[in-house]
Amino acid sequence: MALLNSLIILIITFFSTLNAISAQTVQPKDGVLIKSMINDVELGINSESVYLNLNLASVNQTNEELQEQYEREYQQFIDSKGRMIISEPVFLRSTTISVPLEDIRAISIQNGKIQFEYYSSPALKFEDVKDQDGRFILDNFVEEDLLKLSLCFQSYNK
Repeated sequence: MALLNSLIILIITFFSTLNAISAQTVQPKDGVLIKSMINDVELGINSESVYLNLNLASVNQTNEELQEQYEREYQQFIDSKGRMIISEPVFLRSTTISVPLEDIRAISIQNGKIQFEYYSSPALKFEDVKDQDGRFILDNFVEEDLLKLSLCFQSYNK
């Protein structure tokens, strides 16, 4: 009986750990975490970074668009033998995009939309991410929630 209980605990622990690893969701230590109106997307801020937790469909949509953009922009970088002479395209490999607070100059709300001002442009901006229907992810948040996030950013940058 003790062996069966130990086995059950081991199985539960294994699946709990596996579930935690596969979720790849950043939980806030402090700060603010807001959810979009649709598509189960979260935008959060803590004392270290601003982050966007995406669903898998949004990650796939963004990767498709990154591949298309790469193909359009870099056709001119083919050598005389038809070989590409630049690096590989950038892809999302996680469901979380994170930008350190020290890389963000300001966060503001204008006409109900959140605006990020960066010190140096990251490889992928929050503003560039779209959902599976081709809509910009940041357009799916309630203005009052965005204000909370903006105020929290301001409190970290005093």
